[in-house]
Amino acid sequence: MLAYVVNMEAYIAMKLRTRLLVGFLSVSAIVLIAGTIGIYTSENIGASADLILEEKVPVKDISMEAIIFLIAGRDTAAEYMIQKIEAGNTRENRKNN
Repeated sequence: MLAYVVNMEAYIAMKLRTRLLVGFLSVSAIVLIAGTIGIYTSENIGASADLILEEKVPVKDISMEAIIFLIAGRDTAAEYMIQKIEAGNTRENRKNN
């Protein structure tokens, strides 16, 4: 408590110019710290975005292409099976007639 009183007496004894200068420097220090943290964080975000674009997206792109080819192969096999069934039904209809 005594230190607080001494600091308050020193603060009261300061001139207005000194108080304003101390306040301005305090706010400047806070802005400098916040700006430094912001720049550091944005650089980390940029590095993470580059990592995702370079490593993760191509893998996903390749897997999506594989899925597309699998679907195309499934559709081709289904069309083949339908043609075989239709051809078999046509032959049976000819035999029955």
